[in-house]
Amino acid sequence: MNDTDFKMYLAGFFDGEGTVTVSSRSLQCLIGNTDENIINIIQEKYGGKLYLPKKNKCFHRQFYNLSFRKEESVKLIQDIYPYTIIKKQRIELALKYIISDNKPEKEFIYFKMKQLNKRGKCEEVKNINIDYISEQYMAGLFDAEGSFSIRKLDKDIFYKSRNKTYHILSYFARARISLCDDFCFDYLKQKYKGTTTIRHNAKPNHSDSITWCVVGNDCASFIKEIHKYLIIKKQHANIILELQATRSKRYNQYTMTQEIKDKHEKLYKEIRQLNSHHLEIEVG
Repeated sequence: MNDTDFKMYLAGFFDGEGTVTVSSRSLQCLIGNTDENIINIIQEKYGGKLYLPKKNKCFHRQFYNLSFRKEESVKLIQDIYPYTIIKKQRIELALKYIISDNKPEKEFIYFKMKQLNKRGKCEEVKNINIDYISEQYMAGLFDAEGSFSIRKLDKDIFYKSRNKTYHILSYFARARISLCDDFCFDYLKQKYKGTTTIRHNAKPNHSDSITWCVVGNDCASFIKEIHKYLIIKKQHANIILELQATRSKRYNQYTMTQEIKDKHEKLYKEIRQLNSHHLEIEVG
């Protein structure tokens, strides 16, 4: 991944996992994730101080927080600003805050950013017309907020037309991403198909969560577009592509060999383990 590609990737990742704030003294950026590798990559390029919050449970994965000082924050947001979407207004305000000597203007920016940073608020992406999203940006956003999984269908289904019950064992690839605004979902549905669902939040200060989901061959097509730029979820993506490669039309439920069924079960267990929030603990 070249330098420009990484900046575009990081813009998507920051839109998902990053925070930019201003105070009376300075500017600060924060990026957090459970993947140590991506945090190390960002720290190597932009600096920052690493903090390890205390885990709620001993078997939970460690969360890594990377905090940037003013100079480091400025370099970071200047690099990703041309490519950001969700947090573009916040970054723009932060850059204005740094160069401004006008006290009323700085106070206005401070309170505006405080409002935008309220949990669940995405006002700055309202009414944005998205006609193109780069694969690099989408890979970063998906590494931050998306998930790849395999759904297992294992049950008896009665077919009236045949008056017969069949035992169905099948595995479906699935990609999902949840955001508090559907700014990119129309674009994704048009390009990769899929569906969206809304989860209404009972808390008054929180926005509803909107999830885009795509399955099967459409999921594989989406992965192939962003695969080159994935970092955290590249292994997940490889499992999905391997699954879809053995789901040829000629391998339907009634002609699949036991070898293929065993392989699908193995891939299903592998991706479940990758998606687990808990660590494997050896006993004995």
